[in-house]
Amino acid sequence: MSRSNEYETYIKSPAWRRTAEAVKQHFGYVCKKCGHAGWDVEVHHLNYDRLGREWLSDLEVLCKACHKKADQERALANAVDHEELREDAAYQTYMRKKYGEEWWDRDSVEMREEFDEWLQKKQETEWEDYESPNFEDY
Repeated sequence: MSRSNEYETYIKSPAWRRTAEAVKQHFGYVCKKCGHAGWDVEVHHLNYDRLGREWLSDLEVLCKACHKKADQERALANAVDHEELREDAAYQTYMRKKYGEEWWDRDSVEMREEFDEWLQKKQETEWEDYESPNFEDY
């Protein structure tokens, strides 16, 4: 089962409903971010490390607006993390191809600057080669 399917199944389960209700009761049905109080607050996962067996520190109570914002912030953070991982993988590949398998023995600021220059040129070339769509055709 994929992670998103696992999440969807769990969020609809009686076990999650019991957990969410207990967390809302524990925090007095009050949004941690803005202080909104009411039965309509929701429980937000700060992480999914222990999905289905969450610790109280994995969860927070938020109103609908704050929950939506928190989800958007997490999605943006994940996108940034993903981009950093891609760049790190590109760096390692570049160094291995240019300097061999033992490149990390010589890793230096100058080598990182060399890679950054190469990456910038590569991105500029890709942008120059980009053909924007002709919207007059639509």
